[in-house]
Amino acid sequence: SHNMDDVARFAGRIMVMSDGKLIADGTPAEVFADVAMIESAGLDLPQAAAFAERLKKRGAALSGGILTFEGLVQKVTEEAGL
Repeated sequence: SHNMDDVARFAGRIMVMSDGKLIADGTPAEVFADVAMIESAGLDLPQAAAFAERLKKRGAALSGGILTFEGLVQKVTEEAGL
């Protein structure tokens, strides 16, 4: 699938290919943690992960592993101490 939101939500394992070669193999959290590799393969991050990356660039103290909006809300709530 090329729908990264569905991949992040439903897949237990992801294999990414580029130019006919396997360039990544792992859980969604492991594979999507390598943002540069995802972009170099011509793929997008899941929407929640992309939003979290933008928040981090603006100074938000969010730890990794955010793949869904539910996960993003949980991390923001934890970081805010709520």
